[in-house]
Amino acid sequence: MCKILAACLYLSVSTGLLMAQAPSILTGGIVNVASYQPAALPGSAIAQGAMFVVFGSNLGPATLVQAGAFPIPTTLGGTSISVTSGGTTLAAPIFYTSASQVVAILPSSTPTGTARLTVTYNGQTSSFGFFQVAVSSFGIFTGNYGSGPGAIVDSAGQVYGFTNAANPGETAVLYGTGLGPVSGNEAAGPLPGQLPGIPVQVWVGGQAASISYQGRSGCCAALDQISFVVPNVTGCRVPAAVQINNTVSNFASIAIAPAGSRTCTDTGGPDSAH
Repeated sequence: MCKILAACLYLSVSTGLLMAQAPSILTGGIVNVASYQPAALPGSAIAQGAMFVVFGSNLGPATLVQAGAFPIPTTLGGTSISVTSGGTTLAAPIFYTSASQVVAILPSSTPTGTARLTVTYNGQTSSFGFFQVAVSSFGIFTGNYGSGPGAIVDSAGQVYGFTNAANPGETAVLYGTGLGPVSGNEAAGPLPGQLPGIPVQVWVGGQAASISYQGRSGCCAALDQISFVVPNVTGCRVPAAVQINNTVSNFASIAIAPAGSRTCTDTGGPDSAH
């Protein structure tokens, strides 16, 4: 009897450990990796060809493992992601994996609509996580998880700041993900090129900016860039957003100084010193 009880306890504990180690996706834990837009808000869908992040537990190894070269693998550090939408199931190329989060590319061929996703780690598969797939749904990279100073740079690739502010009339480049799908093997490397059929609008300080380029970056897979002319507004924390059709991205900020100066100021409010 003791031996039987011991065996039962062993099986119970072992099963509990296995269950505890199974991957688990947080509710609403599948978001654009740049905007972190919560699922309940507009603009929370993941665009075809965009980078996204899955938050949860036991999703991968305790120490982060990153893809070191192209092609970006669909299995990394024991982790894989399966996405099913519209009756089509696809494997997502993974940039990096860890116990609490995994970043991957949503394949451009993923059908739009409600999708379900599972994460498998070391042979154990999570329950479904659900999210919406859209043709376009843009997120701007920022310094504070979807808010704050944006990844907006000058012609030399320097990020604008309080003492390196943009000037009205010059061309700036904004980085994000979610412009829309591309053709080709997006896991094999960058696929730069204009995406002309997407009705993109950049708003800076409430003013529409003229756009000269909208498409994938030449540096990285699934990374988008938009080149625009800085409107005639100034301030240290001028809001910037990208609109595609009726969907608006997260809001970032950009520092803009009057022509002839690179130090921004905010009249009656915070300035470059605060």
